[in-house]
Amino acid sequence: MPRHTRVVPVGWSAAETEALLERVRAEGNQGFYTYAKTANKSYDACRMYLQRNHREAWLEAMESWRIAQFRNPVTAPKEKGPNRTDEIADWWDTFKPVSLPAPKRPKANVTATTGVTVVASDLHFPLQDDAAVSVLLRTIEELKPERVVLNGDLPDLLAISKYPKDVRQTWSLQDEAVAFHGFLRALEEILPADAALIEIDANHSGDGTESRWWRYLSDRIPELLKTPRALQVMSYPAWWHPEWSRIQMKPELVIGEDLLITHGTFVRRGGGMSAKAHSESYLNSVMHGHTHRQGASMRRVPAIGSRGEQVIKAYEIGCLCRLDPGYVSVPDWTQGFAIVVEGEGRYGVELVTIEEGAAVVTTLGKTIRA
Repeated sequence: MPRHTRVVPVGWSAAETEALLERVRAEGNQGFYTYAKTANKSYDACRMYLQRNHREAWLEAMESWRIAQFRNPVTAPKEKGPNRTDEIADWWDTFKPVSLPAPKRPKANVTATTGVTVVASDLHFPLQDDAAVSVLLRTIEELKPERVVLNGDLPDLLAISKYPKDVRQTWSLQDEAVAFHGFLRALEEILPADAALIEIDANHSGDGTESRWWRYLSDRIPELLKTPRALQVMSYPAWWHPEWSRIQMKPELVIGEDLLITHGTFVRRGGGMSAKAHSESYLNSVMHGHTHRQGASMRRVPAIGSRGEQVIKAYEIGCLCRLDPGYVSVPDWTQGFAIVVEGEGRYGVELVTIEEGAAVVTTLGKTIRA
């Protein structure tokens, strides 16, 4: 039995807590999903409860799981021998991120709301804020948008970052994959069958040349990546998108005729200033993430000659990650996301701001709570 003394919040008995810890010892972070199915609880609720209320016990359980994985004859490192093919195959299987089981498909008679797009950015799994993510998912479930755009930096990929790391603040690629796939699974269960799910390239995640994934691979195995098969096998979608997910990868996206959705590159001081910098660079309306802040900037361009009047709109939409990531001191970040509604050749944007696990969603006319 673990040596930690636990104070059990209302709704969780000591026996339930121990049963959840046993699943984590047996299956790692995927144990949250297994236990949630048997206990009629949500994956996020189980993970948030254990990691917040029994963090030391959770870390101890994860360590037990890792030790067991190492000792398992199927997954343990093999001694060098004549059969190098089997050795390489075993290494490959243990390195590849896990994939959660496929979710239940949405009901065919639930159709998407035409002209509604939800854009969310910078979740940085497994540093996501569960309450903020819950507000996003509940909003999506009620809006039934025709399109959800995940505007980059979904897994954090800290394990392969070039920056110095604190061993007390690191995690594995598998931890990131479990958290990311759990989120995709939740989306698949609430999105209408005819809705689109799109991920945009970013500096942490994605298939772009600036992504942390490709910078790491280019540094480690440049010769191997010159072969077409390796490029296909090692692509970001091949590793990070489960087969059951409808998610599609795009470098950027244009909606509402002229609103460019891109992850973003510029960072300026203060909310809205980065948005202004992006619109001035593109000379176009822009919606971006990357800065983890919220703000907007508008600029009217008067009509001259044959050129009609134009309003250039710029939005930075905030983040859905924790506000205490451990590697930034006192960040001035804002949690939130954006809703775009199109109609009659125009579009409107709502920046939804999440505070203390709740947000007033004007498009829905109500407050959404985690």
